[in-house]
Amino acid sequence: RRQRQMCIRDSINPGQSTVYNFAVKNEGNDKDGYTLEAVTVPEGWSASVDFDTGRFDPGTTKNATMTVQAPTWAKAQSFQFVVKAESVTDNTTSATRTITATVNQIFKVSISAEGVKEVDITTQRVVNFNIMMANLGNGEDQYNLEYYVPPSSTAAGWGGDLSTTTTSRILADGSQNVTFYAYTPP
Repeated sequence: RRQRQMCIRDSINPGQSTVYNFAVKNEGNDKDGYTLEAVTVPEGWSASVDFDTGRFDPGTTKNATMTVQAPTWAKAQSFQFVVKAESVTDNTTSATRTITATVNQIFKVSISAEGVKEVDITTQRVVNFNIMMANLGNGEDQYNLEYYVPPSSTAAGWGGDLSTTTTSRILADGSQNVTFYAYTPP
């Protein structure tokens, strides 16, 4: 006796759940029932299988569901679950299938600067401001940077520049420092 179920892929957001629907087929030559269990569940995730273990005729299928819950801190990547089906009349008959959940990337960034500086603009022509770019999302990301100097300030001789206009790839929960150069009027 054998049973078969489809391999399934789906995507999910951190902290949310999703339901996978699949079928179990009795490919044996007699009535049989099957127990279904999630035997491999990624750390921090939960998985519950809903399936009627009652016996059913050969050649027929029964529907099953598995609900998975992603942790709120799940990173943007694929996670695999293994579901095992075992015959209730012959414990040597079983099959396993893999279900893959892909966590969607959530984009979020934080920018912080060191704050106000008091300088003597008659002697200091360039003032450096350290800026920290923090990736608060759940996957690697890269950021394009721009700065703005109001037209009235540029008319008065003020200017600016950045140490880079594109960050390197920043890992989730990672950060990168960038320098903004403020040019004082002559």
